[in-house]
Amino acid sequence: MAMLLSFILSALGWDGLNTCALAFDTGWMQKGVRLWYFGGIDSGAPTSSNAEEAYLLDAINNGQVSLTHHSALEYWSSPRPAEIGTYPLLDKGPCWIHPQALQNLKAGDQWMGQQITLVDHSTYTYATFPYHLLPAWALFKLKSQRELVKLSYKIPGFSEGNAYFDAETGILLYHHTLWGAYKMFFILSEINYDFSTGKAFPEDDGPHTGFKAIVSEQSMNFWPKTGGGSVVIQSLVESRYGNTVEMTVLSSLSGPSGAIPQTIENYCFFGDVPIVRRKDAVQAPNLPPENWDPLGEYLWWWIPSQASGKATINILDVLLARTGLASDRLGAPSSIFTATQTPPGFFFSTLWFGGDGYLTQFSAKDAAIGLDIRPGDDVFQNSTTVKGLVYYRNTMGTATPSRPSGFNKVTPANGTAIPPIDLLLSWGISPGAAIYQYCLNKTNNTTCDGNWVTTGSNNAVILSGLDKGATYYWQVRAFNDFGSIDADGGNWWAFAISSNFYLYLPMVLK
Repeated sequence: MAMLLSFILSALGWDGLNTCALAFDTGWMQKGVRLWYFGGIDSGAPTSSNAEEAYLLDAINNGQVSLTHHSALEYWSSPRPAEIGTYPLLDKGPCWIHPQALQNLKAGDQWMGQQITLVDHSTYTYATFPYHLLPAWALFKLKSQRELVKLSYKIPGFSEGNAYFDAETGILLYHHTLWGAYKMFFILSEINYDFSTGKAFPEDDGPHTGFKAIVSEQSMNFWPKTGGGSVVIQSLVESRYGNTVEMTVLSSLSGPSGAIPQTIENYCFFGDVPIVRRKDAVQAPNLPPENWDPLGEYLWWWIPSQASGKATINILDVLLARTGLASDRLGAPSSIFTATQTPPGFFFSTLWFGGDGYLTQFSAKDAAIGLDIRPGDDVFQNSTTVKGLVYYRNTMGTATPSRPSGFNKVTPANGTAIPPIDLLLSWGISPGAAIYQYCLNKTNNTTCDGNWVTTGSNNAVILSGLDKGATYYWQVRAFNDFGSIDADGGNWWAFAISSNFYLYLPMVLK
């Protein structure tokens, strides 16, 4: 049978399915997927304001995407009212342009009400793409060179804006708006979709983009000089992908005999391993997080649920043993971990973690500066807060994709000759779709160089005016309220026409 099929394909002058250089991946466009953006206003001054955005795909019905847009300043602590909008799945939205539409985009078109003045298709590597957050890192790990589409557009009353889209997924990776000396920018920082497996996953209660942890404690145990001091560590989550969390950390330490200069570093927690890595904030953008310097297993202000039950954990390269459950200073039950070693530099001597994994209290030491904050000290300031967590829990809610199993199963299509040279093509997809589209051409079986034709909910089409002796290539894509199957550039069906018969060759749709 395989030899017969090979002979038929050779007779038709068709060597089989080719792989398109640009394979579209729109599987992320499904109900329950959320895209987070980290950004702010950059004035060129040493300090600039921060901002956050998040787009949740609430539903996909009849080719329309319903979105809920959350945005805020100050680490989700100053939110604006949530906005709800509806956009065409196959065209443009505030955080995507469908890959097919992106390929056909040209100057003079519109994106989100702005006139596009320039469309540039260029190939980037992780090193040459200037905006390094974890989703981009994941995309470039999947393919070291990616085509990105840069749009420049006019903004009435302002100067201009630029946006970068990934050509294969259509996802907006970065955009900024310029006016005067100010630049408002947003970078894709989190998405609950795995590009390597093509699967979406529910969010959890861990730290997300824009969360800011403030670990602070000050003790006035200076007389006699037996300890005391101050610890202030601010950790801003800039990006997350799966269980990997990346953040900028600003630390200030002082004790009775001195202080350590303030440091600004980038940290990355690889939750799947687990491992924590860090790098100086100036050097970090030049290296992917996996190449930063290792520093223990877990973060100091949040640990995943599986770590709270471990006998030992390693934080900042110091081993801590679990000494049981107790109440913290506020009376909440906490898992207590106590250091089993005394290194010469800074370390946490005791950590209390609540049931959700977030830090509630700590003690710390650093012999070099005499820092020694102990549980029984007269502590006049203690703050172990996480900004953004309350808004996430109470307003945004956990994003949970709900794509049914079997959605990507396609039954073999049927071809029936209708004299003289017409053909009825039909197909079936389980579960049923709200919208179908097909593409037909004689040129190649790698790209849709014709136009996509929408048949609505009809899963059949009659093709007329076909040429004898020709081989036609075609494919179908479908959409329902959970997402889409986009076979563009992947697998095709084919049929050939002779003077006496139609030869129909079904192929498996991805």
